[in-house]
Amino acid sequence: MSDFDSGDVRITADASAAGLEVEALAGNAISGIAANTPSTIVTYTAPVKKLLSHISVSGTVYAKFQLYLNTALLETRRGGPDRTLVFEFLRPLRLQATDILDVKVTHFQTGETAEFESTVYGG
Repeated sequence: MSDFDSGDVRITADASAAGLEVEALAGNAISGIAANTPSTIVTYTAPVKKLLSHISVSGTVYAKFQLYLNTALLETRRGGPDRTLVFEFLRPLRLQATDILDVKVTHFQTGETAEFESTVYGG
């Protein structure tokens, strides 16, 4: 006799999930950003050791988004047609106490000003 798997998935919050929760650690929005002007959307300074799971960014125009850790460039991505993207870490990004993470943006829509948002998630 074999077991039947109906395909149902049951998700419960129990003690085995402790420590896996994430929350919004920092978020910000900026507006009136001129073309070709690198601008910081949000800065997060870790008060203690933190693990970051993902960072969401969006804007009103296509743009280049960059993550900096203690002024060193970590990653660059460009927003596409939906103007929203997520920096998702397969393994959490570890920040030590006092590490500074900056999320920066540059857009290239000459003659236009734009708005951008970003949220840093972790636990």
